[in-house]
Amino acid sequence: LTLARTAAQANPPLVVPHQELLPAYRKVRESTAGFIAEMKGKRPEEVSVGDWQEARFTMFPAAKAHVAVVSGSLRNLQKLAGEMSSRGKEIEYVRLLAKMNDSLHAMLPDMFTPSPDCNRP
Repeated sequence: LTLARTAAQANPPLVVPHQELLPAYRKVRESTAGFIAEMKGKRPEEVSVGDWQEARFTMFPAAKAHVAVVSGSLRNLQKLAGEMSSRGKEIEYVRLLAKMNDSLHAMLPDMFTPSPDCNRP
């Protein structure tokens, strides 16, 4: 099953990379939600409810969730967190590492130092 097949995707969270883009993202979301609502009662008989719901919900620009699962020894996680300072990494990857590092810092402050500012381009 994809996330678009669940009712939770009827109202996905709105996440923007920069606050200045929020008004534009809201307009896109409102417009898309309108089209999705319009199509709710127009399911062809030969299409299952789940397939129709999935097809409608994938109209949202981000129709799936992204999950990162990280496991490893504490030493491996320290090495991974150290990649935050490596140049050339995607900013989303660096931000993910910072969130992981800060979570580990809260539990193990002697092993994980607070993350640097990871909002660099």
